[in-house]
Amino acid sequence: MKIFVINLERSTARRERMTQALTEAELDFEIFPAVDGSKDFEELSHYNDRKRRFLRIRPLTKGEIAAFASHYRLWQKCVNMGEPIIIFEDDAVLTPNFHEAIQTAKNNIAQYGCLRFYGHRGGKHRTVSTLDNNFRIDFSRKGVLGSVAYMLSPSAASKLLAHSDEWIFGQDVYMNLSYLHKVGCFVLKPYSIDHSWEDTTIHGRSGYKKSIFSKLVKELHVASIRIRSRLFEYSIQKKLHF
Repeated sequence: MKIFVINLERSTARRERMTQALTEAELDFEIFPAVDGSKDFEELSHYNDRKRRFLRIRPLTKGEIAAFASHYRLWQKCVNMGEPIIIFEDDAVLTPNFHEAIQTAKNNIAQYGCLRFYGHRGGKHRTVSTLDNNFRIDFSRKGVLGSVAYMLSPSAASKLLAHSDEWIFGQDVYMNLSYLHKVGCFVLKPYSIDHSWEDTTIHGRSGYKKSIFSKLVKELHVASIRIRSRLFEYSIQKKLHF
């Protein structure tokens, strides 16, 4: 199965580290050129700045939109290839059990559509399935922090694309909105990928004042997301019997 590593052309140190790690692990991979937020790119037209500011106060940076565009292009590639792929961000760190995790994910991707190899997040994950090889698959209603590494099927990629004509969230947040695109946030545990915790390549995400009205709008919107996420969780529980 092909691994695509999202990497900015100027981020040579990250590219060299990932190339060495994946080569030593004897994995089939390709460096996928990340969309550069310092330049113009066609996917900018997806971003609705007015709606974003109304619902979330802080606008998305061009770096965040570019990060969304990078994943978006790989979702398109997955559909065009007609087979599952693995998507890495270039700050992923392989753990010793990654080879086994890939095989386990392969065996289950048709059922779950998207499986995260990494997903630290506060809040309880519910176990959906305990597998024979010491792995298990958990479901996260709130989603996970970041999208460092995940396996994606063409059908799940199609669902993500179908509901992403308008961008008002960052890509990682969008992927967590399972109630919207119907791609559940399933996590393969124990985690087989860690995070390098290097400095982010996305900047400019702070320093915006919040009025009482804007805070109220945001809280109401967050509450609506929680309700819809809970309803989606119930539907998944009913379907998968966990």
